[in-house]
Amino acid sequence: MGNTKVPVTPSSREVTDTLASIAVEHYHDFKQFVRIYYESPEQIAILNATAPGFFADLHRWLIDRIVLNVRKILDPAQTMGKTNLTVPALHQILTAEPKYPVAEAQKLIELLRSLAARVESWRHHLVAHIDRGTALDPTGGRHEFVPSEIGEFYKSLETYFDLTELGRQ
Repeated sequence: MGNTKVPVTPSSREVTDTLASIAVEHYHDFKQFVRIYYESPEQIAILNATAPGFFADLHRWLIDRIVLNVRKILDPAQTMGKTNLTVPALHQILTAEPKYPVAEAQKLIELLRSLAARVESWRHHLVAHIDRGTALDPTGGRHEFVPSEIGEFYKSLETYFDLTELGRQ
């Protein structure tokens, strides 16, 4: 009887599947970005030769999108009285499932938060007002983007979603 499925409320299954689908879309965006800008020096040369301004702007826009996606998937379960579809919100729902490995999930969520912390100030810079101190800062509010760190974040996020499935078996 080790194959007995845990009864899952439709809402927890729906929430898990929907959030996982969103995460897959975010990961796809990230992988496309890496493929275009980081995997082939020959491709980068072609981009720079054909439309350097356009591809430089696209690079910046895609990085901003990736940073926002990494941070918003970890937003609190609720903000401003509304329930979010995020990892912390899913975790709250799944803690009611008898086989959900709460302690292991909490460790993964903390790992995700620590990986995402690297882009937190960048995210704040993107969504904030034009703060005079930041605007006048000689560094210009620039942040370093390290694709391998974002890749590690998505690998850990995949591990979390795998864990949610293990708890249902």
